Amino acid sequence: MVFVYKITALIIVFCLFDYAELSKCTRGWHPGYKGNCYLFSRFSAPFYSAMSFCQTIGGKLVEIDNYWEYKTLLRMARNRRFPPCWIGITDMYSEGAWQKATTQESQRYFRWRSGEPNSHGGQENCVAMDQGDGKWNDGSCTVHLPFICEK
Repeated sequence: MVFVYKITALIIVFCLFDYAELSKCTRGWHPGYKGNCYLFSRFSAPFYSAMSFCQTIGGKLVEIDNYWEYKTLLRMARNRRFPPCWIGITDMYSEGAWQKATTQESQRYFRWRSGEPNSHGGQENCVAMDQGDGKWNDGSCTVHLPFICEK
């Protein structure tokens, strides 16, 4: 009988360690793709203010690296009924050369809506994701949108 209790205790300890790993995100942040934590803003801001806010709280505007991260974020956004939002992709440094806003690395993964990016009027340098269809649109960086931070 003592043996059963020891095994049960070990199982509980292992479960707690696994839970601790899954819950390493601090309050307000949500666990997601490959150990990243995501924060869904409760307010809207222009792109550059959103970037600054994310950096102030120890993160960056989310930079979607691949299909699996995209699908994870899309599911999380839909579950929260999150509106179209800024993501950390821009061509503000060089028109048509889409880069990650914080690291300025080349962006290699895209989910553009049909006809995008179109840089309408040469004034659309920032990227928003629509959780409805999950597609991306280039838009004016001065528009106030909610945003997602990542760390």
